[in-house]
Amino acid sequence: MNSAFKLHSASSLLLLLGGTHAANAQQTPPAAIITWSVEGGESVTLVSSGITNPSTGWQEYPHVWTSADGSWSVGGVTKVDWTANPGAAVQVKLEIKDFGQVDRYFEFSFDVPICPTVQMGTTIKGITVITLTANSDGGMMTCPTDSDAAVVQFMGNYKPLLTFFGCPFTVAMEGSGNATTQLNIPPFVGPTSVSDVGSRIKFVLSGGDKATVQTQINVTANGQLPPPCLGDVDGNGAVDGFDMAFLLGYWGFEAGCSDPSSAADLNNDGTIDAIDLATMLGAWGPCNP
Repeated sequence: MNSAFKLHSASSLLLLLGGTHAANAQQTPPAAIITWSVEGGESVTLVSSGITNPSTGWQEYPHVWTSADGSWSVGGVTKVDWTANPGAAVQVKLEIKDFGQVDRYFEFSFDVPICPTVQMGTTIKGITVITLTANSDGGMMTCPTDSDAAVVQFMGNYKPLLTFFGCPFTVAMEGSGNATTQLNIPPFVGPTSVSDVGSRIKFVLSGGDKATVQTQINVTANGQLPPPCLGDVDGNGAVDGFDMAFLLGYWGFEAGCSDPSSAADLNNDGTIDAIDLATMLGAWGPCNP
């Protein structure tokens, strides 16, 4: 199709169907799935929308849990740069206190979509710092006896992508004080695309002590793969009637990060509308090789 005709058709259709959205249109921040458990209690799963930090634009998901009998507490926050512009990042800080006299097993998981999906090949890097604060009797933080995985893992697409402190692992103190260990993993090539990020943290903490886990992971597009064909939502190598039928089927939808409709939100403004249809018509035909 002639490029001038495509641009003219797209512009005309955009005006016909209601003009444009405001330039500052934003997608709704994604909800995170958070699961945590402490030895002796049931596993708890929460769905949290978090709070947007106006200065950074990151979504923040606070974590504050305390046992009914006051024998332990968990505090902290996970911060997510979820807009994937140009990449995504996750920061986790957890502070776990065991006020009892027995060792306890703590487990925490966090998953959240990123929008849009990081594509064209990815590069991943991260750092984790663990601090044990022991009482006068000393203390220890170790892997669970039934675990052969890791104390800290970074998840992408619901699969482990990066491991910090694989088991066996121990950090210990004789007497009161702090013991800190750090692991910095330099950039490495990750999967072709990443649509979801998260973390898994699990360990055993000695009674009467405190553990602090801080980790940050960054995922960026490295451009080593060709860009996706904009508008080819079914991936058949062309922008055609199948793609238009898909888009029209979700017309007017508010596209969530993990919803199927998000494939038709070509400008990533959170709504399937005339802008997306005009974009699709502007790219009509076979994808460029």
